[in-house]
Amino acid sequence: MKDLELKLKLNDDSQKKMINWFSRQSEEIKLKIFEEKRNYFFKLKQDVNEKNEILDYMSFILAVKDIHDKLDYLNKKNKSKSLNEIAHITALELKSLKKAPRKEKYDAIVDRFSIIQKLREKSFSWRDISLIFKTKYRQNVSHQYIKNVYEELKNGL
Repeated sequence: MKDLELKLKLNDDSQKKMINWFSRQSEEIKLKIFEEKRNYFFKLKQDVNEKNEILDYMSFILAVKDIHDKLDYLNKKNKSKSLNEIAHITALELKSLKKAPRKEKYDAIVDRFSIIQKLREKSFSWRDISLIFKTKYRQNVSHQYIKNVYEELKNGL
């Protein structure tokens, strides 16, 4: 594994962070990462003499890191890259890298609808339920959003 870390120039923790970051991205970004992975794979195949499985993993991590760095750059306020480095981030990439709106919170509320019903029957306030979501499920969801989704689901049933 140390040999792999040296070739990737990323330690084990950084690799795990990249994999976790990848899992939280939208489908568009994931597809863009796999496109980049393919490019890295063929570059590495020429340069590095390793098994295809190791090359595949290395190219995946490098592609995730590349896209992560590009998105990180786009989110920074103080952009200090040179014009040559900026030229690599084209308008097409900028459009494809934008995150699709997530519906994680909505899905979390739908998944726990029966729990919310039981809590409401026990006279829990919406703020209390929001606090439970924050502490127990590690999801920061506003009390008003929980109420709106709950009523939408209740009226829909």
